[in-house]
Amino acid sequence: MADLAERGAAAGRRLGAARAAGRHRSDAGGLGMPPRQREVREERVGGGVQLDGQTVQTVYRWAGPRTCLALELVNGSVLTEALAADSTVRTRSQPAICLLVLFYGRSCPFSAAAAPHLNALPRVFPDLRVLAVDALENGSLNTRFGIIAVPTVLLFHNGRPVARYNQSEPTLERLAEFISSHTLLSAGGPLEITDADLAGPLPTVAEHRLDWYLVAAWLFIIVCVACAATRLRLWRRAADTVRAWWLEAEQHLHEE
Repeated sequence: MADLAERGAAAGRRLGAARAAGRHRSDAGGLGMPPRQREVREERVGGGVQLDGQTVQTVYRWAGPRTCLALELVNGSVLTEALAADSTVRTRSQPAICLLVLFYGRSCPFSAAAAPHLNALPRVFPDLRVLAVDALENGSLNTRFGIIAVPTVLLFHNGRPVARYNQSEPTLERLAEFISSHTLLSAGGPLEITDADLAGPLPTVAEHRLDWYLVAAWLFIIVCVACAATRLRLWRRAADTVRAWWLEAEQHLHEE
């Protein structure tokens, strides 16, 4: 029995040493992070979400230092690659990469008005990757993510949408509150719009271009109105003809 106890104690010591070494390697790997980024590494827990009757949390996992702290304009294929899910993450309570995605339209004045605030987000939240995709040029994404209007902001956790920004105006302060409430990432700078945010990369002036969908809609309306008017004119002509025939028949009857 004493021999078994000694073996168990030795195994416990070896396991504890291995775990300590693993923690040491993990801490050593994080030494290159800036202090604020080291704090958020795999420790960010967001707002509660009801899932299968239980309240779970959206957990943010730090993805390493970013080389480009700017909003990224992407197409559908790049967004699909960015939303690739980690198969080992099965619930929202497990740490996973979070992305903020803006669905916008180049010719939409509301998207242009929101552009400076979205351009400032990567600077304010350097640990969060922010992407923007033109919803009008990538129609398949609208069906996939339920986009019915632009601009629309979605927060993704492990490639799945977990929160939608529902405020009327996407200002920097409200967007920062939205991000912090779901990931607990804190703003890393002042919530102010700078000249660089007005310069891009998301355009702050709506592009004036021909909207072929709108043209097609107007053509359809014009054709329908023309058809209705033609039918109405023909109906009136047919009614006048029948009335003339009726009056003529009555006149013949009176003469006889």
